[in-house]
Amino acid sequence: LSKLDLRNLTTVKDLFSRSTIKNLNFSNTTTSNLLSLENAFYSLNVNTLNISNLNVSSVTSMAGTFNTIITSEIDLSGWQCGNVTTIRYLFQGASSTTYIFYPNFTNPDIISDKARIFYNCDNLKTIKTLSTVALGLSSDSLGSGSGTYVGNTTKSTGENKLYVPIGATG
Repeated sequence: LSKLDLRNLTTVKDLFSRSTIKNLNFSNTTTSNLLSLENAFYSLNVNTLNISNLNVSSVTSMAGTFNTIITSEIDLSGWQCGNVTTIRYLFQGASSTTYIFYPNFTNPDIISDKARIFYNCDNLKTIKTLSTVALGLSSDSLGSGSGTYVGNTTKSTGENKLYVPIGATG
């Protein structure tokens, strides 16, 4: 599935909810008016997900966007999320996902709801991000996986996190 025209939509809630799609490619999709991605990919079963360059600059809610998605990799490296205020349940239950390139939340102070972002991501091995901005996620946000977290994300128990820039040691 490629070349969707979403330029006149402000929300795509449940757009691919509970769908099975072999390849999803948003590289040629216009999305500049989107305000909400709530549950857009909820329980989507997809082999290849190409959404790294999706224009989400106007989006304010990403609640449950990838909740229980079935895919091994989620790359959000090109996402600019400066207006996002809600990311609760963003990846919750994405138990088959092993790699996430986390989006650039340029203003974490406006994110008021970030509960259970990675909750029950049991096979998650890597979270990578280019952002040097801390989100202060608690262990409740990080979930229950036991993988190695790289980039700006570290995993510990019960306290806010210190985000370490990619390539940093110590």
